[in-house]
Amino acid sequence: MTIAIGMLYDNGALLGADSLVTTGTLGSYESKILGYRIDGADVIFALAGNVDLADSAWQLCEPAVLKHAGKKSTAREIAASLRSVLAKEYKEQVIDCGYVGSQYDYSFLIAIRPEGSKAELYCTYSKALKKSRGGREHIGAGADLAKLLLSWIRPSLLSAEQLAELAAHAIARLKLEMPGVIGGNNLIVILSDDGEILFYRQADLELLTQYGRAYDVEARFLLWRFLDSSVDQTKFKESVDCFSRSVIDSRNEWKRERDRIVFSTPPPEADEAIIDLRTHR
Repeated sequence: MTIAIGMLYDNGALLGADSLVTTGTLGSYESKILGYRIDGADVIFALAGNVDLADSAWQLCEPAVLKHAGKKSTAREIAASLRSVLAKEYKEQVIDCGYVGSQYDYSFLIAIRPEGSKAELYCTYSKALKKSRGGREHIGAGADLAKLLLSWIRPSLLSAEQLAELAAHAIARLKLEMPGVIGGNNLIVILSDDGEILFYRQADLELLTQYGRAYDVEARFLLWRFLDSSVDQTKFKESVDCFSRSVIDSRNEWKRERDRIVFSTPPPEADEAIIDLRTHR
C-alpha cells in the first residue's frame, strides 16, 4: 500500500511518495521513487502497491532505458520502449497469477525528461502506459484522498519549491488519515527541465509535517464552530480571532525553525534511489 503523486509544473516534474513497505507481519522503509540517468535523458519512477514486484519490473526496464543513451529520443519514444517491458512483466506477475486488485498488485508514475525537452508524465494502468492528459496523477491506496487534497492547486502557476511543500503536506496528511497504510518519510523529488534531480531536504519535510498538522487541527476546530448553529456571532468571532492568532504564531515559529536549518540531507531512503548510467557528466 502507498501513495504516489506526480505533477508537472512550468519547468519540470515533481514525484512524491511515502516510504512504508508492509508485509504480512512487519513494516520497513524503502524508497518508492527510483530512477535512471543516461546520456540524454532522465527517467524517474514512483511506485505504488507491492514493492518487490514493482521493483523487479523497474529493474527490467534498465536495458530499455539504456537503448536511448546518447540518442535524441523523445519522451514518447522512451515511453514506448518501457511499455512493452512493463506490460509483459505485469501480465506474468499479476494478471496470470490472479493478483489483480490484491496486495500483490502495483502501478507506476513515470517522469521522462529528454535532454533539451520538457519533462512528460506517464502512468501505468494494468498493462497500459498512458501519457498524463492533465499533468497530475495519483496512484495507490491514498490516491482518491490525495486527489481531493490537491484538487485546488494549479501546478503550472507554482514554483518547484511551492509545489513540493504542498505535496509534502498532502502526503503527511495522508499518513495521519491512513496509519499503517501510508507511513515513513515523505519522499519528494524534483526533475527540472534543465537536468537537475533534487530530493527535498529531510529537515524541511519534518517541519512541513509538524506545522502543517498543527494548522489542520486549528482549521478543523474553526470549521466545527462555523457549522455549529448554536454558536452565536460573538463567540464565532472570538473563535476566528483565536484561529488567526494561533496560525500566525505557528507560521512565525515554522519560519524561525526553517531559517535555523544550516544543512540537511534528503531522507535516508533516497540514498542510491537514482542510478546514474551516464558516461558524460
